[in-house]
Amino acid sequence: MTTLVFDQGQTSTRVVVEHGEVIELPGRSPELPVDANVVRLVREAAAAWGFADVARVVGGATGMFGRRWDLTAALRELADLGTHELVVADDGVTGYLGALGDAEGVVLAAGTGVVAVGSGPAGVARVDGYGAMLGDEGSGWWVGRRGLIAALSARDGRAGGSEALAAVAEARWGDLGALPSLVAAAARPAGLVASFAEQVADVARLGDPVAAGIWRLAGAALGDAIAAAARRAGLRADVPVVVTGRLGGALDLFGDALLDRLASAGLALPVTVAAASPLDGARRLAADPAARQRWLPLLSIASTADP
Repeated sequence: MTTLVFDQGQTSTRVVVEHGEVIELPGRSPELPVDANVVRLVREAAAAWGFADVARVVGGATGMFGRRWDLTAALRELADLGTHELVVADDGVTGYLGALGDAEGVVLAAGTGVVAVGSGPAGVARVDGYGAMLGDEGSGWWVGRRGLIAALSARDGRAGGSEALAAVAEARWGDLGALPSLVAAAARPAGLVASFAEQVADVARLGDPVAAGIWRLAGAALGDAIAAAARRAGLRADVPVVVTGRLGGALDLFGDALLDRLASAGLALPVTVAAASPLDGARRLAADPAARQRWLPLLSIASTADP
């Protein structure tokens, strides 16, 4: 019985069949709902591996926004592949399971978007993860957008601009006057904008004050999300805070501001970068029925009664 496990983000999707090879597919299509995105990734993965059957599909997906989704139609669409079970978790859940497993604490899943998930005596709390239009404060998209605004401001002669960021943006895309059209035409605009966060990090490490300031503001926003998740989950101190996702590589740039914000909230919590990934968390969700029960409010499940 083939089990396909996945971690679907805004920029890319990683898929593994049980304990086998990992392949990378495109990220979530923003114009499609959760169920249609799941169907697409299953078919793309089956085609990539040459599978004629995929019995179980388990994973975490961005774009669920903490809601439970009806996957009945998606299960019917995958009937030709023999699929009899779909389990799709909010990506904050798989990030948490990969980073902390059963332990209490807070996990900040920070990539193109951002969501903080706390688990403690008061239950499970999910903070932010509202997408680029309404949230994702301090995320890769947020940093990339701030960096591009600073680059465009420098070319316009406006306050707050950074010539260093303008130079690296031009080296990557050419004439910045064409950048708005490029972003508008992109299949995944948030992912394209978020990709500039890496250049914002590079410029910050070279001493540019505007780029460094963007990362400090990101750290404050991320600290606020962690503090809110900790409070709502009933956590006070002596529990781990783990950062997972691509922004973990920039902890040197935003970590101090994040810790300052936690301290101001009365939360002296240690912060580390996850050793395991959300894909590892998805594997755990597939293998551990107890994990499924614990996180049931943030799971969407569809199955046939008689596989």
